[in-house]
Amino acid sequence: MTLYLSGAVAYCIFLIYKMFSERECSKTEGISWIVITIASLLWVIVIPISIIEIQSKTKVKAQSSIQTKQINSGLEIH
Repeated sequence: MTLYLSGAVAYCIFLIYKMFSERECSKTEGISWIVITIASLLWVIVIPISIIEIQSKTKVKAQSSIQTKQINSGLEIH
């Protein structure tokens, strides 16, 4: 239980830091604080899902970049 609470507190601090460093995020809107609270409580689930999402976006960008380079070099993609 101590490990879970330590992780939740650390992730909450991280999210609050990110929220205050983001210029577009409202610091006074209640929904922002609700999302931080829920994400912090469910960090065991949220962090792996976030990592998977970031990896899939990176993979899509890399594939798109490769396809763009092939098209620009005159190679056709089948």
